[in-house]
Amino acid sequence: MTIRPARSRATISRRHPAGRARSLLAGRSRPRVSGDGHRPRPASRGAGYRPRPSYRGAGRRRLAAPTAAGAWLWKLLAALLAAGAIAATVALSIHARGQQCPATRAEIISASQVTREEGGSPGPPAGLVSRADQLAACGGGQLVLVRGAGQGGVLAGPVRSLRIYREPGEPENDPTARDNKVQQLVTRAFQSAQAARVPGAGRDVIGLLATVSSELGPGRNDVWLRTLGLPTVNPADARVLMATDPAQAVASIPGPLPSLHGARVHLILSPPAGNQPRFNPATDAWRRLFMVDLLRRLGADVVSVTEDDALESPAGDAQPAPVVANLPDPTPQPPAAPRPHRTYIAKLDSSALFLPDLARFTTSDARVLAELRPIINGWRRGLYSHVTVVGHCARFGPAGTAVRLSEQRAAAVARLLRLHGVSAVTATGVGYSQPLPPDPASASNRVVIVTAYPKN
Repeated sequence: MTIRPARSRATISRRHPAGRARSLLAGRSRPRVSGDGHRPRPASRGAGYRPRPSYRGAGRRRLAAPTAAGAWLWKLLAALLAAGAIAATVALSIHARGQQCPATRAEIISASQVTREEGGSPGPPAGLVSRADQLAACGGGQLVLVRGAGQGGVLAGPVRSLRIYREPGEPENDPTARDNKVQQLVTRAFQSAQAARVPGAGRDVIGLLATVSSELGPGRNDVWLRTLGLPTVNPADARVLMATDPAQAVASIPGPLPSLHGARVHLILSPPAGNQPRFNPATDAWRRLFMVDLLRRLGADVVSVTEDDALESPAGDAQPAPVVANLPDPTPQPPAAPRPHRTYIAKLDSSALFLPDLARFTTSDARVLAELRPIINGWRRGLYSHVTVVGHCARFGPAGTAVRLSEQRAAAVARLLRLHGVSAVTATGVGYSQPLPPDPASASNRVVIVTAYPKN
């Protein structure tokens, strides 16, 4: 009789999907054995045949367990990363809020000069409302409006709190509603400030900044300063100070001067109005650097400088201010032709040819070469033995600073001469130690003198 081997449950599970699932959960069943305790052998495969045990089910069990554990580990890792990201976001939000929200009382100060010769804007400057929103979100702050003309500055209305309430005693927590109320508060403040009368005629920049200084709070102070940038009231009168460079002019202003330490100033340069003529590039550059140098001397942090190009009409009752003449334009003038056996002298106007406070030319080298061309041509013809370049400054500010600037400008001119073949050139700077007529403090001293000496 032929004995057929009995199928094990494991074999059945490998052939049937349902059985495969049960074998993975319950483990592989032991195969049936014959009565004598030995596993039956198929007669058709010979007496020596022993079936190879199958590890397919066991292999699946060994792979399935690590796969499930790996999925669990990945889920745990993802959860930890998500928790870390949330914690980092919260920390950054708290840090950013700590940077925006000052620990002490913060103020916004808007200071404007109002005269008939400078355009004025009735609305708040760019950036002021945004800063007011930040302070309101932090729970407070103050808005101060100052206006000035020829005699310092005055408060243009009461100091306004930026603490916004929904109901009396209940802070407004809705961002949209709070922003709308801040916008309305600032707009009304600037509208009512137009009625404030400012005393004195002229443009008293130092007096206006003194009023700003008296209103600075102990916390962070953002100051928006709007002015033409050309004062006409002592101790700072641009009609006198423009005879020298802005840094020298600022350094020459006598003290005591107001302190702006702790102020972050947003400087806005007004356009000319009334009888004040439009500014040429030299004058525009001078007033810009003058105001920046002045604010820094007072200890302020100048964070931005903008120029308002739109011509606005000042308030109807604005006081007049003197007209400030433009610096000379760098208009080319044909120089005289060199003459044999004669010394040739060329005076280069520093205010027209050099940028304020710098030894860089305002225009291309061609503009300077036009005035140096007779000396260069005479050198090529063999008329001259050597050339001297001497820089001068008007009598303002520290002597050492004037000497350094005059030396740098003389060196720039000498370098240009050497590039065009003039080999024997010496350059020196004397500052204001050797004044030229008619006045040591006049713009006639703001020159570079080039002298070409003839051969014997």
